[in-house]
Amino acid sequence: MRLARDNHRAGIKLFRGTYPKPFEVIISNAHQSVEKYLKAYLLKFRGKYPSIHQLDNLFERCCSCDEQFEEIRADVEMLSPFGVLERYPHQKEFDETFVDRALKACGRIEVFILGELDLSELAYVEEAVSDEIKEAVFKSLELGMPLKMIRLLVGVSDEQFESLVQEFDTLEDS
Repeated sequence: MRLARDNHRAGIKLFRGTYPKPFEVIISNAHQSVEKYLKAYLLKFRGKYPSIHQLDNLFERCCSCDEQFEEIRADVEMLSPFGVLERYPHQKEFDETFVDRALKACGRIEVFILGELDLSELAYVEEAVSDEIKEAVFKSLELGMPLKMIRLLVGVSDEQFESLVQEFDTLEDS
């Protein structure tokens, strides 16, 4: 799960912080993130996952476990063709608008699958909240993102998240 989240975050950082933007790398990171989230779901609900990289195949297996996956079908279909980019670069030209949409699709898939999994069972919990995570939470709160979405995306414990929200509220009041 941590690697899936890290792939998504790396794509976002590259999209926001580099020029020229490495669109192929960003799309590849989004694909890998979704692949890992789908496999995490299959591992939890089937006890195993296949050693394949095709999102459409993994997605159909998830749908056979839970038909609510249909909610994210369009997002998965958007990213599905791009698992071969690492082996066949420059196969498709991307523009900034498309890559932005792809990252948002990846985010919706991430939020959906994390919502389907019981977060209390995650094997990792960061011992200390990094400044980067704290800054991301504060910016998300400033933008008015829903608390549940922020909590799912940052991957900290409930106690750590509540502490960050309280700290943000205190700063806002002063």
